[in-house]
Amino acid sequence: GPHGAAAQPLALGPDEVARALTGTPVFTVCNSSNEFVLVSDPATGLRSLGLLCFRSEDADALLSHVRTRQPVLGKGAKVVPITLDQVYMLKAEGIAFRFLPDPLQIKNALQV
Repeated sequence: GPHGAAAQPLALGPDEVARALTGTPVFTVCNSSNEFVLVSDPATGLRSLGLLCFRSEDADALLSHVRTRQPVLGKGAKVVPITLDQVYMLKAEGIAFRFLPDPLQIKNALQV
């Protein structure tokens, strides 16, 4: 009948998602070993939360917060651009990411 024509929701496979995200840059903060600076996930208490910013200014603000709150970690830290497809691959490795649209949220995230 006419009801059978409903569009199926698109189930994207991991490859398609990664392809769709390719080349979209976001910014994160890495330490001197080029590892992500991770913050504690409030849900688990584990340091497994990577922070991503859409704008480099937000990432700069994040970096200065990291330097203030965690001087040892922040010493060699820097803002690094990363593409969303790379983020997607890291997510598959068990790192959760949170997008930070504003410095206030950055401040809150780092008070954990």
